[in-house]
Amino acid sequence: MVLAAPVGLTTVRLHTIAHLLTPRFTERFASYLPPRWVTAFLLRGAYGDGRRVTERTIDEYWAPSQFEEYYVAVRRLLERFAWQPLPLRELAKVRQRTLVMLGGADRLIRGGERAANVIPDVSVFSLDGAGHLGIEECPDEFNDIIVRFLNGERISVATSAAMG
Repeated sequence: MVLAAPVGLTTVRLHTIAHLLTPRFTERFASYLPPRWVTAFLLRGAYGDGRRVTERTIDEYWAPSQFEEYYVAVRRLLERFAWQPLPLRELAKVRQRTLVMLGGADRLIRGGERAANVIPDVSVFSLDGAGHLGIEECPDEFNDIIVRFLNGERISVATSAAMG
């Protein structure tokens, strides 16, 4: 099992704001398309280094927001998800060999290493400088680690500073 920037290991920052925005409030304004700069702002906050966000990346995230139904679906997803960390006793029951990949500069998920290390057969990999979307920021390094893990290699790298 491979978990990249997984929620469920620790409290997720900003989830309170999502719950404060009631579906009725959000759906009322869903028909007003957000400007592209809002998407760019959010992406730059999700990346460890906002300068890595390309114009193409912004366009790809912004494109589905042009449909009114998109915001209704996202809002309902946010509302239904519990956003609470899993109890450590539940994590200790995981029997799959697990790789947990974290971004060292992830502003949404912090402190997941402690909970991840409760999983019996776990490798925890933290990429310095990567944010919540580290798998997009440095796909080559993330993919290399995943392939090595899936090929049976024990991932011994706790932290990588390969982001330049």
